[in-house]
This record gives sequence, structure tokens and C-alpha cells, in this order.
Amino acid sequence: HEVKSATFVPPKSSASFKLSSTAAPHGTVTWRLISDYGMSLEPHSGSF
Repeated sequence: HEVKSATFVPPKSSASFKLSSTAAPHGTVTWRLISDYGMSLEPHSGSF
């Protein structure tokens, strides 16, 4: 599933996103940070 919006998360903070009930119980999450200049940085990922 894809979260189709951008969310501001201040430094040293966290964010959480609800997934639908049909989401897999495990997988990989990929995200990109946006710089102060609005540029999308390299992707990061993590497994759950």
C-alpha cells in the first residue's frame, strides 16, 4: 500500500501511519526525506 501524502515530522520525532486491515503482517517500508530546499533525497527502507 502507498501513503500518497507528505507529512512533516520534526527532528527527533516520529510518525505512524495506519494500514488497511488487508495489509500483510510483515514486509518492507520505503520512504524518502525531503530536504529544506524541497528536493527528494535518497530512499531509506526498513522491514517489519
